[in-house]
Parts: sequence; structure tokens; C-alpha cells
Amino acid sequence: MLAAGLMVSAIAATAQADIAGEAGYQQNCSACHMANGQGIPGAFPALAGNSLVAGDAAEVLRVVVYGRAGMPAFGDELSPDALAAIVTYIREHFNATSTRLTADDIAAVKVASTAKMARED
Repeated sequence: MLAAGLMVSAIAATAQADIAGEAGYQQNCSACHMANGQGIPGAFPALAGNSLVAGDAAEVLRVVVYGRAGMPAFGDELSPDALAAIVTYIREHFNATSTRLTADDIAAVKVASTAKMARED
């Protein structure tokens, strides 16, 4: 009985994260990358079918947290939970890449990136 209750709770939490990820994407990303993730050729890259987005999750998180090539940094603008939900949504919805990122994954990217920058000084 307890196991069934935990499973229902986990499914509900996953559904909430999916809803939050889609809402976060539509609010923060779709203006440039379009609602369907197809981007605008020559201006904003497509996220759908994108090998970077479907590849190493830590690399995608670094781009979203710190920005890149004209893309704004969202690491100080959105909560770690929101960032994790958005990147999970992008990877799963536009690239069929099974992903379940958390705020801990965002924290790990920030720690790793800070350490890397310190070594480069």
C-alpha cells in the first residue's frame, strides 16, 4: 500500500514538473526558439532535433545557466527548479531524450563551472 502511494506521488510530481517545464519554456524561451522549438533560421537555433540539446545534459545546463552567443543567461533569473524543469521539457519534448533533471543538477553545473573558471585564471 505504501509503495502504491509513493508511486502515485512520484507520478504526480513528474506531471507537475512537466507542466512547469512547458510553462517555463513558453514564458522564457519560445519568443526566440518558437513554441515548436524550430527556432528562426539564421537568428535563433532550433532546439528540436538539436544534437547539443539531446547530448550531454550538463552542457545544455551550462548554456541555459550562463548563456552563449547572444543567448541570455538564466542562472540568476530563474530558480534552479524552474531551470531543471525547462531543460527537461526541451530535451524530452523536442528531442525524445529521456531526462529528469533537478535543482541539484543545476547546482552541480554551477560548482563545476566555477571550479573550471578558477583554473583558467
